[in-house]
Amino acid sequence: MIILLMRINDSTIERNFLSIASDFGIPLADITVRVREKENLCGFVMEQNGAKDYEITYGEPVFVYRALLLLVTGEASVFPFSASCCTDHAGIMIDASRNAVVRPDRVMHLVRLHALLGLNMLMLYIEDTYTVREHGWFGYLRGRYTPDEIRQLDDYASSFGISLVPCIQTLAHLHTALRYPEASGLCDTEDILLADCQEVYDFLKDAIRSISSTFSSRIIHIGMDEAHMLGLGKYLRFHGYQDRFGIMKRHLERVCGICRQEGLSPIIWSDMFFRLASVSGDYYNVPQDYEWNQENLPPESIGLVYWDYYNTDEAVYDRMVKLHEKLAKKEDIWFAGGGWTWNGIAPNYSLALKSTGCALMSMKKHKIRNWFFTLWGDNGSETPSDAGLYPFLLFAEHVWNESVSTSALSRRFKSVFHTDDSGMRILDEFDSLNPEDESNTRASNPSKWLLYQDVLLGLFDENVRGHGWGRHYEDLASRLEKAQMPECFSLLRQYYVTLARLLSLKAELGIRTRDAYLRTEKDEIRHIANKDIPECITNAHSLRNLRKSLFFHDCKPQGFEVLDIRLGGVITRLESARERLLSWLEGNVTIIEELEEERRPYDPASDYIQLNLWEKIVTPSDMCGV
Repeated sequence: MIILLMRINDSTIERNFLSIASDFGIPLADITVRVREKENLCGFVMEQNGAKDYEITYGEPVFVYRALLLLVTGEASVFPFSASCCTDHAGIMIDASRNAVVRPDRVMHLVRLHALLGLNMLMLYIEDTYTVREHGWFGYLRGRYTPDEIRQLDDYASSFGISLVPCIQTLAHLHTALRYPEASGLCDTEDILLADCQEVYDFLKDAIRSISSTFSSRIIHIGMDEAHMLGLGKYLRFHGYQDRFGIMKRHLERVCGICRQEGLSPIIWSDMFFRLASVSGDYYNVPQDYEWNQENLPPESIGLVYWDYYNTDEAVYDRMVKLHEKLAKKEDIWFAGGGWTWNGIAPNYSLALKSTGCALMSMKKHKIRNWFFTLWGDNGSETPSDAGLYPFLLFAEHVWNESVSTSALSRRFKSVFHTDDSGMRILDEFDSLNPEDESNTRASNPSKWLLYQDVLLGLFDENVRGHGWGRHYEDLASRLEKAQMPECFSLLRQYYVTLARLLSLKAELGIRTRDAYLRTEKDEIRHIANKDIPECITNAHSLRNLRKSLFFHDCKPQGFEVLDIRLGGVITRLESARERLLSWLEGNVTIIEELEEERRPYDPASDYIQLNLWEKIVTPSDMCGV
């Protein structure tokens, strides 16, 4: 197939589309396409001039690739065909700070996906995973990107018409970096920088200069979110209690000043302006009629990012947008939704799809035109990154459509991945078990705590009892094995089939073990020790190997040690449980103390628990701290 592009600079678009087509298996056609740019066109128009002769007029170069996708797949079949973009900036935000620094070649793969979907921005969230030459401790052993890697990625994205935007932290969320003695003078608390401290601003100047020299985008996201203890650590000791709005405003103005010296336009997460205004400190409960004092307003022209991954009522988004309009001009308001890849081992598609749909309908209504889609990896990036692409497609379709139906999402999934989306949807069932909460809005995540909980201690057993979750996961494994999934996700499917098999055995293993022990059913204990636990161990080994393959395919190796320790711990504790049971069967011990203690529910109020911190799941004992 040959696509002839007649303008001299069209060879770049031709080369890029051929690389996209090769990457995603997009069908090609023997056609001629002429492209031309037109100012102030927020979208593209396709016209047919002959049987195999087409012309695409576009507002931004990246829009051409979406037009070509629709053309070669037959979605654009009546001409002229036009499409309008609902945003000025839109794209994904990659979390490269939760022990999973995405490999440069995989970032390039995501660039190609963005181009195929017609999205013009890709954000890199890099708390301490970029290089600041003057501070060798910053990002040490974390797999940080080198300046050359970022420049290469920036050049590659730019060739498609996509801006690579840095997202850093300049106030909180810096505990992995601030652990080192060299950073002790920078700390207010263990993860918050010390405001009003010259040493801090000297460090931030070095960090922002490093960013400015490697990214061509003049937009920079400087964080500033969730600084809950701002001014209450060393700052309190040095200065006494100060108005926290004042601390925030002074710090923000200093950092913005550094950015502007470097020719950068900063944006920030908006939540601290709401938390400090809220009696409860909650982001989402500031009343509609609240008015900020003039001295508490953010600096003029700074971008405010309203982030919300939780709400499924469009009215909540309407209210929050109206409140943001009291703090910033409409053109300076951004919205960040999320793909719910951070809740544990499996994605929460139900909540991701519902919250994203409600949010983006509200953003369109209020003409908020800067959006991005976060794929956070909280507590160790346990969910493989490709699992987040399904809800991301919904986000992408909203960029180009006034509304998006389930069938439209399925159609786009099939055009990109060449199979239907039924197999991907099954992944939602790892955690969506509550029949009274079909969209899993409470973000229950049993697949994580069932995987990691100790068989002998049974921290969650009384919440599991009676639900038949073992049978649920057995059925899930069988259905996943038979389901259609994209060929490029074959390893992902194997991983989740193995997880379901392991959970089908392990979910109720602690209950069965303790019940048999208390009834002195030695044959059952022998069966558990010699068959069930070894089968769990075999599946756990397979799960670890599959997760390793997925991780090393997507990410730099630094950070996998955390998953290795966690999954290795599952195997080791199963082996220890087997040893304890055999020792009791052989009469070497007369009691198993772990099984003697009476069990109680972890949460007496609900069996559908949301708990995403491994260190609080794996043991009731102290896993961190002194």
